[in-house]
Amino acid sequence: MAVSDRRPVILTTAMRVFVLGAGASRHAGYPLAAEMGKCLAAWVSTLSSEHQYRSCLEQIADLYGGLHNFEAILADLMTCPPGSRSAELGVKLPYLLSDLKEALRDYFDSIRSTPAPLYDKLARVLRRGDLVITFNYDLGVERALHTAGLWDMKTGYGFPIEDGEPSPVEVLKLHGSTNWRALLFGGRTGTGFFVGDGTSLDDRPVLFFRPDLEYLGYQDFVDPRCSHLDTAPSLPAMIMPALPKHFHFVTTFGQEWKGFWDDLWQRAECAIQTADEVVVIGYSMPTVDERARAMLLGTRNKTLRVSICCGKATANLEQEFRDHGFSCIQAVASTFDSFLAGEIAGEDSNTGTAISQAAVSGAGKRRARPEATINPVPKILAARARLRDDGMVIYSQENTPIQDRVLRLDQLRLQLSCNGAFSDNVEKFVSTLLATGFAEIRQWKLMTQEFTVG
Repeated sequence: MAVSDRRPVILTTAMRVFVLGAGASRHAGYPLAAEMGKCLAAWVSTLSSEHQYRSCLEQIADLYGGLHNFEAILADLMTCPPGSRSAELGVKLPYLLSDLKEALRDYFDSIRSTPAPLYDKLARVLRRGDLVITFNYDLGVERALHTAGLWDMKTGYGFPIEDGEPSPVEVLKLHGSTNWRALLFGGRTGTGFFVGDGTSLDDRPVLFFRPDLEYLGYQDFVDPRCSHLDTAPSLPAMIMPALPKHFHFVTTFGQEWKGFWDDLWQRAECAIQTADEVVVIGYSMPTVDERARAMLLGTRNKTLRVSICCGKATANLEQEFRDHGFSCIQAVASTFDSFLAGEIAGEDSNTGTAISQAAVSGAGKRRARPEATINPVPKILAARARLRDDGMVIYSQENTPIQDRVLRLDQLRLQLSCNGAFSDNVEKFVSTLLATGFAEIRQWKLMTQEFTVG
């Protein structure tokens, strides 16, 4: 084939999945799971003495001697095993549980006026096609992404609320959200018999409360399923932080919403299966979260890059991923803010902002392979290669010192991988090179440094 007939193959970027736990929202004032009972009790104590939330928590605290072991208390209340303390509550139990869920929702809503600067910075890091998986109830991520033009509430939760263009970034909230409500009997009230389809809670959450919509920047939006309603009975769609977690509602019709939660989790699993990188932020993957651990550690996509920013738990989590067969664990900053500083520093260097070598390599540092040098480079990986008759490769990379370097094919693969090329794109690049004698790649790199193979 003549050189003039060789056409470069432009390879496009793939997806990066961010997994957020309570550690990611703590900067905005939201509690960790271990702190939730204490923080909830402190907030409820500020309410009037006649408030139903105060009566609810006082009864629970009296029964269990406090709220410090909140997850275990919730487990006892929600499972109510024979002979347990919760069994002593009798017919009061479902009413106390209902008040407790609503109190937790209102408590989280009371916090959301607190600035969330790290969510705003995260919105600078995310790109179209990325995806956020969060185990948090708060609305901070959606608000920041919507402000940045990266999230649309109508299509951005992983289930359709109204027809529209796909959201640039999806936010999958696998433990529910403070603004999700399960609408009872389609919002119908009054007495009499309702004839339905054998369910009482429809098949998806509704976005009913006006303050929630306004907080997200949708002042004039009305959920189509609520357009005829001024008030309606509903339940909070939040998976309580109990041991174990139940992904369904128990109603007189049986288990409802199991299909909804299964579909949402399957969407998250598919995203991880096709991702090129997973970034875990503030989520320590506790052993009690069996479903989440199975999703993250059990994926067949063992070649994806894994970056973990979980403070003191970072090293143990990295080792756990290695033990489950993951081959590309990247060392990054162990805290949310340091990780974002490194990512944004890389962006700023791409726009010409003067940033020192130490600032870029120190914030958000990634582990280099042996015999490597590290230099700050733009976030676009733009490279080309030409195959020589002897099987060696002439490789060049834009905006770097790597120009016309002679490499073996195995060195080429390592060079591309170390410099942020997605695994699928590496193989496409090499296959194109072998087939045509020439290949070119241009994609967003999910890195802030360049690694030059020695």
